[in-house]
Amino acid sequence: MTRSSSRTRCCSGGSCATCLAFADQYVPYILPQEHGHRSDVRRLSLTDGGGSGLVIKGRPTFGFTASHFSANDLFRARHTNDLEPRSETILSIDHAQRGLGTASCGPDTAERHRLDARSYRFAYVLRMSRQDQRGS
Repeated sequence: MTRSSSRTRCCSGGSCATCLAFADQYVPYILPQEHGHRSDVRRLSLTDGGGSGLVIKGRPTFGFTASHFSANDLFRARHTNDLEPRSETILSIDHAQRGLGTASCGPDTAERHRLDARSYRFAYVLRMSRQDQRGS
């Protein structure tokens, strides 16, 4: 299992079905930064212990990050111990994420992993779920 993903790494071409506690996906980088992005996802279910929550279905796929830290929390923190997890879940949904590398202090992103189009379109469906609706 990968700890984090980008256009250069994804979960078996989007065909995986994994049950993860996203809080366990936190990566304690010395300098806090965004982490845990998942690519090429077809379906995501975020539920509480009772099975109630939110289901997102890609049309066909999407990318996401779920965390107890906002992007601003991570940007402002200088060290991991500066972070205080929020009680709420911060969910970011996107079409894709550019691969690693910017040529600022090393190689640029490989051409096949760049997002060079001027615009992108993607779709997804949000649905509330209850424990008795699981699997639909």
